Amino acid sequence: MAADRADARPRYAIAAALLFNPMLGSLYCWSLFVAPLETRLALPRADVSLIFSIAVLAFTAGTLLSPRLYRLLPPAGLLLAVATGIAAGLALAGLSSTWWTLALGYGGLFGGGAGLAYSITLQVMALALPERRGLAAGLGVSGFAVGSILFALLLGSVLPWLGLSGAWFGLATLFLAVGLCAALLLAGSGLRLPPPARRGGGRPPDAAGGFPLLWLGFLLAAVAGVSSIGHAATIVASHGGSAAAAAFAVVAINCGNAGGRLGAGWLCDRFPAARIIGLAHLAAFAGFALLLAWPGAPQAVACVALQGLAYGIASGAFPGTLSILYGAANFGRYFGRLMTAWGLAGLTAPWLAGRLFDLQADYTVILWLCGGLSVAGFLVSRRLPG
Repeated sequence: MAADRADARPRYAIAAALLFNPMLGSLYCWSLFVAPLETRLALPRADVSLIFSIAVLAFTAGTLLSPRLYRLLPPAGLLLAVATGIAAGLALAGLSSTWWTLALGYGGLFGGGAGLAYSITLQVMALALPERRGLAAGLGVSGFAVGSILFALLLGSVLPWLGLSGAWFGLATLFLAVGLCAALLLAGSGLRLPPPARRGGGRPPDAAGGFPLLWLGFLLAAVAGVSSIGHAATIVASHGGSAAAAAFAVVAINCGNAGGRLGAGWLCDRFPAARIIGLAHLAAFAGFALLLAWPGAPQAVACVALQGLAYGIASGAFPGTLSILYGAANFGRYFGRLMTAWGLAGLTAPWLAGRLFDLQADYTVILWLCGGLSVAGFLVSRRLPG
């Protein structure tokens, strides 16, 4: 590993990760597509939301698989191959007129490719900044969230006149172009990705004791966060918000997400992780309590913005904690395991929120449920080491 880093140019690697990682944030603009897809497919919201659940599950599988691919291709070639697969998935979604082809294109290929690329870019950041592990994780995960803000604005603007297919074709083209640029930067960096550690190689004792609680805490945070991200626009609309307010809610939740991710990574280098993780759960609870106590469109926007902040803090604090406990070289291996909690939440939470909406014609039940899970998550954070 020392030899690999000796010839590396970390700035090129950081630039490659920060260039491509924001592209992946377009996955979190899903709620903009829900209403148009209900019309196109003539399906209830729960069925449409299941496509996003599949994307989240595929994303999780991608993070688990990613470290096993490090031996197959050099980092630049691997990133370019993943970008090509993502573009193919979006193109297939643009051509689709059935639920199954959308599930394969958007859910499987886009979601799975995004998970592979996310893990690769975070591993690159961890290796390029080995002395600032929390900051490295924060920069990586915040890039994803910044991209979700930019693409919420872009897609919200172009959807009315390009339609779903045009928006997805344009996004596919952009993935190819940015992927090529990032691959060239990564090739110039000289950085090499570490293969997965052999079994029996041991792991730090402090990490071994804390991982189950970390996994559970991330699951509870992810349920609230993914539910809100998957339904941000429709939560505001269901509380009387206009189309503009609903689109703004997507921007607001992603702004909170970006700020929380970057801030959490920085804070994890300076304060005990348990405090930062507990803060995430408290912010989520505050948002749900606000909307339940005082329903209305402005409060709905504030609620989803707080969910973005809470989810962003969690998304920066949990990977940052992993990197600190396990080290940069093992980050990809254990990050994939942590992301199974996110995958479980993503597979169930968006569908459940949509199903409860179909039954009740509002989001009250899911707001109560997620508020209770936020309290449980805070209690779990009190038992984390540090």
